[in-house]
Amino acid sequence: MKKSIRHLLIDKNNTLKEAMRQLEETGKKILFVTSNRFKLFGSLTDGDIRRWILSEGSLQTPVERVCNAAPFFVTRNCDPDRLKKEFQEKAISCVPVVNGKKEIVDLLFWEDVFQGDRGKKPVRRIGIPVVIMAGGQGTRLDPFTRILPKPLIPIGDKTVVEIIIDRFLEFGVKKFYLTVNHKSRSIKSYFEELNPPYAIEYVNEEMPLGTAGSLK
Repeated sequence: MKKSIRHLLIDKNNTLKEAMRQLEETGKKILFVTSNRFKLFGSLTDGDIRRWILSEGSLQTPVERVCNAAPFFVTRNCDPDRLKKEFQEKAISCVPVVNGKKEIVDLLFWEDVFQGDRGKKPVRRIGIPVVIMAGGQGTRLDPFTRILPKPLIPIGDKTVVEIIIDRFLEFGVKKFYLTVNHKSRSIKSYFEELNPPYAIEYVNEEMPLGTAGSLK
C-alpha cells in the first residue's frame, strides 16, 4: 500500500459528511470504499453524494449504503491495451489496483495509463483551454433535438460533444468552456453524471446568440 493513496480511501462505516470533507480536502471527485482496512468494497463519487442529498438522504448515512458496490478494478498483471480501452469507454478518471485478497495496493489515474502513449507519431500539446459552442437549438437535426440538445445526440456509443472533446484530449487539453443556452440543464446534468477526467466550465447565454455569438 502506497502512503500517497491512503487519502483517497474511506472506511465503509464512515459517514457521507466525512466523505464530503475528504473529497474537499483531496480535490478529487472519487473515493474508494474499503472494509477490513484495505479490502475494496466500493467506490463513491461526488455525484453519488449529490444524488443522495437530492433524495433527501441524511449526511450521517454510512457510505456503504450509497456507494457503488461493484466498482471496476484491475490487478497488477492487467493487459495495458484493455485498461486503456476501459478508461476511454467508461470515461473513468481512476481505477484501483488490487491483490489476490482484493486489497487495494495502488491507484491508477488517467495520466498514469496514457502517459507517453503517442506511438510513433509525435503530437504537439496545445496547453490552452478550448471553447465549445453548445448553445444552439440544432434545428437541422429536428426531430431528434426535440428530446436531446444537439451536443448530446449519440453517434455510436458516444455523444457529439464527447467525440469533439476526445479529439482535443489527444493534444493535452485539460480544460473546456461550454457555452450553453438551449437545454443547458440537460448538458450540465450529463457531465455531472459522467464525471470526466477533465475540467468543464459553463458560459450561460442569456439569449440565443447565433453562430459564434458567444465568443464576442
